Amino acid sequence: MPAYEIVVVVFLVSFVLSLFTGFPIAWLLGGLSLLFAWVGITLYHVFDVDTVMLSDWSRFAILVDRIWNQMEN
Repeated sequence: MPAYEIVVVVFLVSFVLSLFTGFPIAWLLGGLSLLFAWVGITLYHVFDVDTVMLSDWSRFAILVDRIWNQMEN
């Protein structure tokens, strides 16, 4: 299984487990997304793992901008 698939599975499990903390879902998704983006970029730079789109923070910013523009449309 590629590393990015493992990261997705761990993200899903951590999201489901963090739902029981009582925080609002929007805060959980935002916080976990930033945390896992940092993990993905660290995996790419430190361990040379292919994380597909998360090679640096500028690419992450482009993804966020495109998603925001799509939601505004």
